[in-house]
Amino acid sequence: MDAKKKISIENFLADDSLTTIQIIDSTGYYENLIKEGIEKVSMELGQDTNFDIFDVTKQSNITEVLDTFKTYPFLNKFRYVIVKGLYKENKKEVELLTEYLQKPSSTTKHFFILDDDKIDLPCDFYIEDSNTKETMEDFVRQELKNRKIQLDSSRIKLLVDKNLTNKLLITKEIDKLQSLSESKKLDGFNLDDLVDDSKRESYEQTYNLMNYINKKDLRSCILELEKTKFTEDIFLEISKIAWRFRVYLKIKILKSKSIDDSEIIKLISVSKYQYKYLNLESSKKTLDEIIKSLKTIKEVDRLLKSTNINHEILSFYLLKRLCG
Repeated sequence: MDAKKKISIENFLADDSLTTIQIIDSTGYYENLIKEGIEKVSMELGQDTNFDIFDVTKQSNITEVLDTFKTYPFLNKFRYVIVKGLYKENKKEVELLTEYLQKPSSTTKHFFILDDDKIDLPCDFYIEDSNTKETMEDFVRQELKNRKIQLDSSRIKLLVDKNLTNKLLITKEIDKLQSLSESKKLDGFNLDDLVDDSKRESYEQTYNLMNYINKKDLRSCILELEKTKFTEDIFLEISKIAWRFRVYLKIKILKSKSIDDSEIIKLISVSKYQYKYLNLESSKKTLDEIIKSLKTIKEVDRLLKSTNINHEILSFYLLKRLCG
């Protein structure tokens, strides 16, 4: 890859003299970035007239790929073609592509997205990220700056630690933060709270108390307190409740963006079974109710850490507000 030059997707698309690029990325991040970039420079993407994606793992006919490369664009400067799913074992395909790239079509922008660097196609340009903790933190800071989002440095580190080598997941997390920051209903709600899932408890560990809260049944909540060690382990128990409401919030935001349930399940890291019930519970609450509950939890957490108020009093205050 020594002969290749490094370049950004934006600059590659902007320069009409550039036509071939090899990208090392197994996450799907650059595929999304390419699509977004093409939408900015070409009106034809929505019509699929000059845009094609070939997955070699599903499309074994390399001749069709080569014919597409050579097809002249319709009412546009360029045809845009993404080829992915190419591996070292695809010897025939690699040979034919290597031969073609000796003199590629000047009216096609060629994007080869590879999972690793075991294949070295004769492209003029390349992208291969260095996924170190430092570079990923810089990436997150730049994304936040571009979107005018303020996030505590410790939360940036947490976000990177959760998704160290996956820019696609990180950008989706930032998309959620941006949706929150643009919502006028937040009234200063701390965006850091959405990122902080470090104390997250599994769905199964959230016992009956949460169900009574959702039913706004204060009496049953109080009875449940008496049967459990809630006040003894108040920090742990509050973290369980906070996790549940954060998940409700994430589901609300992602649903508002028309994201598929299957994708939401991946983003919030729960099983299909868990999601079925979490989605139902979230649908019964308004965005305002969820944010108000999170603010209450945050307030109680602050009082626990900064005052000597009796834990039983704070527990009752919390439940009364959540059931109100």
